[in-house]
Amino acid sequence: MHWQDTQIAVVEHGGRFFALNGWNDEYFDRCWECSSKDGKKFDSIVGDETYRIWHDENGVRLEPNCFGAKESTEYMYKVLVPYSGAANSLSGEILRAVLCIENKESRIDGAINF
Repeated sequence: MHWQDTQIAVVEHGGRFFALNGWNDEYFDRCWECSSKDGKKFDSIVGDETYRIWHDENGVRLEPNCFGAKESTEYMYKVLVPYSGAANSLSGEILRAVLCIENKESRIDGAINF
């Protein structure tokens, strides 16, 4: 299972589905809850929280990222907006490219065209 048409994997945890994003060698720190109308293509963001997800001796663990109201909104726009369907625009591509550069990712999808 993947988020939209990307390489971002979607996993089930406790009957809910989460897009795994932002691996930092310990855990995924920019995950979001998502949903699917047909159970195959995940293309809807559920809520506005982001999560940390990791696996340890107790199984898959999940906890919400804790931010203040202003930080949470800013983080949500930086993390979730680039992957929402509404962001499939020139602005969304630029934001994705900036995030890739900030995160020192070697592979930039889509944005390289601009």
